[in-house]
This record gives sequence, structure tokens and C-alpha cells, in this order.
Amino acid sequence: MHPISHPSTPPAPASIFRFSSATGRELCHKIITNQLGYDPHGYQLDGICQALDGMDLLAVTPTGSGKTGFLVMYLLVMHAVVREPSLCGEARPPPHFRKDAAMVVVCPTKSLEVDMAPKFQAAGISTLVVNKDTTDSARRQGQDIWQQVKNVHVVLLAPEQLTSKGFEGLLDDKVFQDRAVAVGVDEAHLLNSWGKSFREAFNHIGSVRKRFDNSPVLIALTATLRTGAPMQSVCKFLGLHDGMHYFIRRSNARYDIRLVFRTIKSSQASQVFPDLDWTISEGRRMIVFCRTINIAYRVVGYLQGRCEAEGISDAEEHVRLYNALNWDSHNAATLSIMRSERRSWVVVSTDSLSVGIDVPNTDDVVLYDFELPNDTDAILQKVGRIRDGRSRASKAVIYLPRNASKVSQEALAHANDGAPVVLAPKHPKASKASSGGVDLSVARLVIAPCKVELLNTLYDNQPQDVVCECRTCTRNPPLSKPPACNCSGCQPE
Repeated sequence: MHPISHPSTPPAPASIFRFSSATGRELCHKIITNQLGYDPHGYQLDGICQALDGMDLLAVTPTGSGKTGFLVMYLLVMHAVVREPSLCGEARPPPHFRKDAAMVVVCPTKSLEVDMAPKFQAAGISTLVVNKDTTDSARRQGQDIWQQVKNVHVVLLAPEQLTSKGFEGLLDDKVFQDRAVAVGVDEAHLLNSWGKSFREAFNHIGSVRKRFDNSPVLIALTATLRTGAPMQSVCKFLGLHDGMHYFIRRSNARYDIRLVFRTIKSSQASQVFPDLDWTISEGRRMIVFCRTINIAYRVVGYLQGRCEAEGISDAEEHVRLYNALNWDSHNAATLSIMRSERRSWVVVSTDSLSVGIDVPNTDDVVLYDFELPNDTDAILQKVGRIRDGRSRASKAVIYLPRNASKVSQEALAHANDGAPVVLAPKHPKASKASSGGVDLSVARLVIAPCKVELLNTLYDNQPQDVVCECRTCTRNPPLSKPPACNCSGCQPE
């Protein structure tokens, strides 16, 4: 008799590798350290591992904390695992991993795009900036920038490009569609303001992911996202739902910077600004933010005149104007001066320098405005241009209009009475006095006895974050809340 044969049972499919496991976290750490040469922050690993498992990520971490690193490290790990699947051991990589994986990152400003690109390129990730300037430049050279996009790993995209014919064509390209694994949104807090008013193109960020075939993961980053309505607004724009995304919040308190609030003395139509004489006489490196190019231009002229009075010969180099309408070469030269070891400089800028630009040498920041700031996000983003103020005795000086206290008290009184309060003007450059709009976070900050305590409440800053054990934080740990606050509310000038 012949033995009875039974069909063999096929082997069970290999399990899918989980990066959010202890083994996955260790693998990510090894890949990142080997390729970048430094330790990732613990919270970066937390977010990256979740994103690699296919979970959307919203990370709120302070300025200078490595937000771009979330995007860089995510791609580095995916590329490494796709090249060598055996890194996952007996498990198999997640099904959403793609060969030659690509990412689309939406950036709010040209200066941020230019600043981010070298960070990807330094990690060996091919990157292309796509905005009006680069598309026009390519066209003049007889090139189609959207064809170049198909061959890179990261596209740094201006929001306006989301509705362009070039982007539509990119979405029609099946090869790129298959490569797209993630959509990044930097400075996501701006969805709460620019998306509602100034830059309508921001409205398209939330829906862009739906236009991809394979539902790429979303990685949204910011340093300033208030709790309550602002966070709800951003999550709604991005299509993030409770329990369906991974959320990281690290304190954005800057205990290394003294917050000083002063009342502006000059008039908006003035040609002289003695309030700012100290920016020249103190001989430090600082950024002075003005709301409009017109005001910034007049401030530059005045401060250059002060240079001559102080015996500074190179006034035009010492005091520079930075804005989006300048020649790119002029702005590039200004950034070069800011990043040099020059003893002192003053750069007068519009909001163009307020987000994302990394200038480690900055000592102080000044907000010189004849109107109340749009919100506390705008204040903290500008203050965040100071990388580390511990050894610099850094300060952020916020000039307020003369009626700031009165207007703020009235706004809060109306809010408490249940009367409607316009939380922000229809346009960031619109006058709050004329529109009747005062952001309540700013109103509360103006009258708060302690400015730091109020900001900690608005941003849910804890007295002590979970300790990061990476080598960088071990050598130079973030400052904890000091026993005594040195803001001008607690310690008047």
C-alpha cells in the first residue's frame, strides 16, 4: 500500500515588524546614530517609531529641539530597512514601506524652505525646493522643475504650489504616487491663523493627503500650539482625530531668556526711534521684528544713523534689512553675516525671519510694533530665534502700544460678559484698533502679573518634561523652572 499523503500546511506569514517595540526603537537608534553620527532625542525616537508603524504624528517641541529631525530620521530609517529587510530579523517590514520612498513637506515661508534643505542634504537625502522663485528660475532656464521633483526624496513645497498644475501633474504620476510615504507640515500652528485668513493656500494642506493613493503618514510639527481651540482648529485642518494619532508635547518655556515688556514711545509715522538706541549702543547680535516693510525700512535708516553717531564705520553692514521682497542674494548675505563670528549686528526684519530660521549666534530679539501682536504664538516664534541664551544673558524685548493695557482689559471684559470678541483680525496686517480684534491670549499676557506663568498655562508647559537621556541633553540639559521668575512683570526694569 502506498502511504497516504497529506497536503503540507503552508508556513505562517512572517509577522510585521513593530518599530514602537523595544527592539524597533533600538533598531531606529542604531540606524540614526550610524548615519548621522549623533544621538537622537528620546522624544524624537518616540515619534519616529510611531510614524514608521503608520501612525500620524503631531509633535509640539520647543524651538531648536530638532523638529526637522523627525522628518530626516523617518526617511533615513525607512530607506535603510528597505535596502536591507533583514534588519527586521524574522519579521517583515510594514507594508507601507516603499522602495526609494519620498516625502512632501509643506513649508510656510521661503526662508524656512531654504533653511531646511541643507539639513536633509547633509543626511544624504536628495531634496528640492519648489516655490514661485524656483519654478520661475527653472522656467527661464528651459527646465521643468516638476520633472526634477520625480527624482528626489524630499520636496519642500510652498503652500501655494498645492493648487498648481505642476502639483496636479505630480499626483498623476503613478511612480511618484507609489513612492510617497509621508506628508510633512512644518510650523503647523499657522493653520490656526494663516489658514483662516492671510494665506488661503494653507486651507489645502489638510486635504492634500487624501489626493495620494496610498494614504501617506502625516507628520505635523510646531513649537507653539496652544491648548483648547487653537489645537482643535489645527487638528481639524489636518484631519487628526483623538486616539488616531500620536501626540508629543514638550515644554516651550524659555527660562534662558528674560521676557521684557515695554511701552513704545515713538509714533507710527515717525522717522526717529530713540526707543531702539540701545540696540546699537549695547553692541550685541539681535533681530528687530517690525510688522511692515515700511516701518522696518525707516527703522533701518534711523539705526544706521545711530551707528555713525556711535563711531561704527560700516553702518550698512552692521544694520541690515531682511524681508521677502529683497533680492535673494541680499537676504543670503544677511544670513551669512548673522551666522558669522562678527561681534555685533542688528537685523531688522518682517515676519520672514520669524519661523524656522536657525541663527545660533543671536543674543537678543526685539518685537517693535505699534499694534498688539496677533497672538502669543507670534511672540514665542520670534523669541525662539535665540537658540540658547544661557551664556548670553539673552532677553526678548516686546514693545507694546500705549493703549495695550486698556484695550486688553476691555477685550477680556467683553469676553467675560459673553459678548462676541473677534479673536484675530481678518488679515495679519490689519489694524486691531480698527477691526476691534484682540487675541485673548495676548490680552491675558499684557495684563498678567507674571508673563512666564501665563504662557506656561496657555501652552500646558509642565514644570519638568520627561527627562531625555540622549548624549546632547545629558551634557546640556534643558533648564527647569527657576524658583524665581525674572520677567519684567515679576522683576520690573
